[in-house]
Amino acid sequence: MVKKRIFTALGIIGFWSILAIASVQQVYDNLPAASATPFPIIALRQSVLWLLWIPLTFAILAVIRTFPLERSRLGKSIPVHILSCIVVCLLHGSAMVAWQHYAAAYSEQLIPASMLRFSQVVLAAFDVLVYGMIVFPATALRLARRAHEREMRTAHLENQLLQAEFSALKMQMHPHFLFNALNSVATLVREVRTQEAVRAIAQLSDLLRSALDDSRDDCIPLDDELLFLRKYIAIEQIRFGENLRVEWEIAPETTSALVPTFIMQPLVENAIKHGLSGRIGSTSLRISAHVEPGNAPKLVLDVEDDGAGLHGSPLTQTASGVGLRNIVSRLQFLYGDNAAFSLTPRLPNGARARVELPLER
Repeated sequence: MVKKRIFTALGIIGFWSILAIASVQQVYDNLPAASATPFPIIALRQSVLWLLWIPLTFAILAVIRTFPLERSRLGKSIPVHILSCIVVCLLHGSAMVAWQHYAAAYSEQLIPASMLRFSQVVLAAFDVLVYGMIVFPATALRLARRAHEREMRTAHLENQLLQAEFSALKMQMHPHFLFNALNSVATLVREVRTQEAVRAIAQLSDLLRSALDDSRDDCIPLDDELLFLRKYIAIEQIRFGENLRVEWEIAPETTSALVPTFIMQPLVENAIKHGLSGRIGSTSLRISAHVEPGNAPKLVLDVEDDGAGLHGSPLTQTASGVGLRNIVSRLQFLYGDNAAFSLTPRLPNGARARVELPLER
């Protein structure tokens, strides 16, 4: 703010000083050789004519700040500016008349009364014009600046709202994930699988610490997301034992790519739930990540199972369940149309959940 005021003050001083120098130069170029009034006197007169506007400009700007020409305050501001314009004309006119008398006495010339009155009228009209040339651009700049500030505040509030909505979506995953993980542990307890239940509780404790650490970030490296996912799968493997097999195909160039937190856990949870649902025997999961090259490279995350499948047509950008709906909402929030989620059948059986993201590091 201080730098801005200094810059404005220097601009005002520089502007009127340049006009004073230009005016003196013009007078010098057009000065008759036999002029009765010495050039220094004329030069001082022209300088005073323009340089007096430096303090007057600061005073006018102060009036504009106190009585802005805004629609809601025009009733009070217009009379004040009319009075201010009259005061400025009187001050500037009086100073110029006093200088004219001094210059006339110095050159021992008598200025006719009619010429003096005419010059006063011209000077008053000139002062009114200059006052308007200061007030209206300054008011326009003030209104433009305030409109810009309102737009910035509106954009900031909208961003805060979106961030709040996204945080709500992200926090929605915590109780959902916790409920499903506890359900797995509860199943082990009901089946009196004490040793497995103890191991699962230990894994769950570690998993919750990771979840709370990552909750502060909207996006994390894929390597961190996979570390969290492995801990979750470890709990499920304690529950299902050899009936749950997992294959990992993670391209090395993808591990540093940024992904939304909890983006893969709902996919794996959904694959386990539907892959093992009503099925006797084992289920295999295939978790993969690769980069799809192009003008805008994409990170592709796949979770496939060989379970019962979808029993219907492919589902694109649709999902059932809290976890999958949450994924669609967060992708839309973070990437708009640049990200996609799809759930399609996998031949000969099973399903594939795919997330495509812009490649960011």
